[in-house]
Amino acid sequence: MEKFDWFLQAMGNVQQGINAEYMPIVRDFIVTRQINGQILNSCQMASSEAPAPMTVAVLAERAAYTNEAAMEQGLKMAEEAGYLTAVSEGAYQLTDPGNALASEILQAINTAAKEVTPLSEEEMARLAGYIHRLRTACQNADTTFKACLKRSMSFDQGDASPLAEKIRRGLNDLAAFRDDAHLASWANLDVTGPGWDAFSHIWGEKVYGDPVNTAEQIAQKMSFHGFSAEDYAQHLQPLVDRGWLTLTNDSYAITEAGQAVRWQAERDTDQLFYQGWDLSDEEIADMKSLMQDLVTAVAPPDNNELYDQALNLRAKIGALYGQKLQTKIQDANLPNWGLLLLMVAQSNAPKAMSVDTILAQIPYMNPDTLTAHIQETADAGFLAPNGSGYHINDSGKSTVSSILDSVSNWVDQDVSMDTGQLEAMYQTLNQMSQGFQNSQEPETKPALDSAQFFSPEEDAPILLRISRTIAEIAAFRDDAHVAAFSKYEVPAYEWEAFSHVWGENIWGDQVNTAVDVSQKLGFRGYSEEAYAKALEAAVKRGWLSKNDKNVYALTDKGRDIREEAEQETNRLFFTPWQFFAPRELNELSKGIERLNKAL
Repeated sequence: MEKFDWFLQAMGNVQQGINAEYMPIVRDFIVTRQINGQILNSCQMASSEAPAPMTVAVLAERAAYTNEAAMEQGLKMAEEAGYLTAVSEGAYQLTDPGNALASEILQAINTAAKEVTPLSEEEMARLAGYIHRLRTACQNADTTFKACLKRSMSFDQGDASPLAEKIRRGLNDLAAFRDDAHLASWANLDVTGPGWDAFSHIWGEKVYGDPVNTAEQIAQKMSFHGFSAEDYAQHLQPLVDRGWLTLTNDSYAITEAGQAVRWQAERDTDQLFYQGWDLSDEEIADMKSLMQDLVTAVAPPDNNELYDQALNLRAKIGALYGQKLQTKIQDANLPNWGLLLLMVAQSNAPKAMSVDTILAQIPYMNPDTLTAHIQETADAGFLAPNGSGYHINDSGKSTVSSILDSVSNWVDQDVSMDTGQLEAMYQTLNQMSQGFQNSQEPETKPALDSAQFFSPEEDAPILLRISRTIAEIAAFRDDAHVAAFSKYEVPAYEWEAFSHVWGENIWGDQVNTAVDVSQKLGFRGYSEEAYAKALEAAVKRGWLSKNDKNVYALTDKGRDIREEAEQETNRLFFTPWQFFAPRELNELSKGIERLNKAL
């Protein structure tokens, strides 16, 4: 069995890689039909048992570690939604809408699978053939425990399936039989499912995530199974009584006797799982190589690198018109910050624009400075007072329109790239921007809202559409970061000064004195004295230290705080990217790279 030690990890990597290509389809399916994953799963499981009814007892054969009450809740939820109907107490069958739902998701997955071609057709077919042989060996294995394999194979659509789906389904079947083999390994030990599951995670080997040693930790780690900490404590007590575990101050530890039992179960699992695998050494090496190549081919690009690529592209497109834009602004007699203020005012209509409106998008600005800029723009005849704020007037609207039309003309030029490739890039970027708007977090997105107001029409030059959509993506990044640091209740300009001392993932060079911060961020309108106070406030919080030369440095606490905020920013920013298949992100990355070179 040693020659297959690599297989389980490789199997998981391939499954994860191909599943990532499907997940956008599944998420879109769930969103458009306004259902949740539990309902979809209940319908799929009921489909696997049809024409016989689905019951909790049948589900428990496949999910020995899950609370039966939670399983029944999923079935009842699907019944209430009209996808299942109760044919007797605790027994459910698919309704016509349920049948349609289960069928449609399979069709959607098959449609997606046709696009998943990370290897050549011959290589994909060869890998699928190896996996089919292994599955056949599992089918013929000498054990009565095959409920998981049987149910998994009910989703097999045979030779009509695309090769990617044959590989994925075949590996799912092998994983299902692995579950059967493991269930068989402890079936005669007189242990409950949740008790064995908890015991395994205390053991900590061959399980996902970190080991846990209290009932509370177990319940938190495996909350999806539906058991409380008290439930797990009850299921673990017999194992303490047997001497497999010790319990001290609510903390469990596995004993030598427990180690011996658990390792024996693992050896028995391997013995049964690999029973009958008859690939030659050459075939094993070939299968391993194919699986590694597939995982490499479906790996998505690094999201941070892709975002940096996009920002660089936006800068290159901006270089086509930057100087001309400054001249146009000067010829229009717009004061400093005038164009930005007019665009914010126009995007905020019919509401009046105020200092607070701008601070919601750019919270690092000095309110007094913004007030002066707004007044200057109004005095120049582009804004009109309206209650406590200002509206853009006809002159302002005409000026904005003229400037944007000019920019559109300046970027209307040919580049050495296929028009279809450029349009595909734009469509992916635009879908990403719309995905940000539909994201549940953060709750408010003022920067994105304003940026999307000026989204070009579909007949606008392609470079302008690409550039503006990247600007929308960058705006959402700003919204995500404001949301990320809001919990610290720090004035935004203090946070920005602190961040530039931190010096990572910011524009320009790192700074470490109030003088340097003031010079770098002077356009915000704050004085050197104000930034000195901001940095001193960070010292009082324990985020910065200061030496006798007034040079500031991050403390360990400050570094942890700032990195925590960056991680939260990334979570908010990149979560909507999961709606894109790796192949879509890879194509976008390649397209941006080509366009960067073309420019």
